[in-house]
Amino acid sequence: MAKDENENGEAKTEKPTGKRLKEARKNGQVVKSQDVVSVCFVIGTFAIMRVYAPYTYTALMDNLKFWLGICGKGFQKGGLIDGDPIYKTMLTEIVTTVIVAAGVTMLAAMGFTIIATGVQTKWLWTTKNLKFDLKKLNPLSGIKKLFSGRSVFEFAKSLLKFIIIGAVVVNELKSRYPDIIKILDMEPQKTLLYMVKTVYDITMKVGIIFIAVAAVDYMYQKFTFDKDMKMTKQEVKDEYKNTEGDPKIKSKRRQKQYELHYMMMQNVKNADVVIRNPTHYAVAIKYEPEKNGAPIVVAKGIDGAALRIIDLAEENNVSLVENRPLARALYEKTEVNYEIPFEFYREVAEVLAFVYDLKKLGPNGQKKNVW
Repeated sequence: MAKDENENGEAKTEKPTGKRLKEARKNGQVVKSQDVVSVCFVIGTFAIMRVYAPYTYTALMDNLKFWLGICGKGFQKGGLIDGDPIYKTMLTEIVTTVIVAAGVTMLAAMGFTIIATGVQTKWLWTTKNLKFDLKKLNPLSGIKKLFSGRSVFEFAKSLLKFIIIGAVVVNELKSRYPDIIKILDMEPQKTLLYMVKTVYDITMKVGIIFIAVAAVDYMYQKFTFDKDMKMTKQEVKDEYKNTEGDPKIKSKRRQKQYELHYMMMQNVKNADVVIRNPTHYAVAIKYEPEKNGAPIVVAKGIDGAALRIIDLAEENNVSLVENRPLARALYEKTEVNYEIPFEFYREVAEVLAFVYDLKKLGPNGQKKNVW
């Protein structure tokens, strides 16, 4: 199967949809280069170590002197320092020294790793990739991966790293050969500092060169991600159907909406009153005591539909009453062909009474108060 085809052999020629990318992100599929993380970790950590080295050295030397001092005192006083066993005092000092000497470096290393990963993944946090998957144990899948383009790239990248590290180390040691010979004549303290500086210089040179490797790796990861996310034309169509709905179902839905709209417009002609706000909301009410226990909402609409209801009401001499809060509340809390909720009885009754009073006629042909 070609890389640009799916399992059915269909060509993946279409760009991924937003939904596809969103689902991939939920599953932990994002562009991320581990080499970028490694480079940031190495360069950042060693840079912090270089800056923090004097403090580390001072802390180690001061505590070494302290340890040697308390050992002598402890042996003189039967293994006790200020009443405590010598091992307890030494353990406390060792922990303190480790925190002072390595704490900042460890925190910096964690920080650089988190930032490098977070920036690439846009701070994605998911446990999807940690879940057990039997497919990962499939030997056939493993064999296919061994001969995939990704595996070839990873092998070539590892080989390049090995060559770069070897070349930098050999070149650095050659340039320092005269100084290395003199190490035997140096004081232990200077020897240690020289060795640390050599390791630091080699690491930083390798790290700087690896920035280019990391950049190439990131571009490759981006390329393969974009390629994997591509979709076939049929997949795009299927997703559109699932998202927007099947065209046949949408057609039926539109037909029902049209029928409902037509029915409402016909109902407006026989309504008792239209409550509006003044052009954005319109609710048509009809009250038939012999059929219903409360007024019925026979039509409602907003904006364009509201204007159409208002126009029909005017054409058919249906009373119009402007009541902004009531019109909006009725629109939001009532459904067409259903009775109004109990909470609106009083307000709607007052509107109907006002309308009947204007017409000098009640719902049964007599002037009277509404229920």
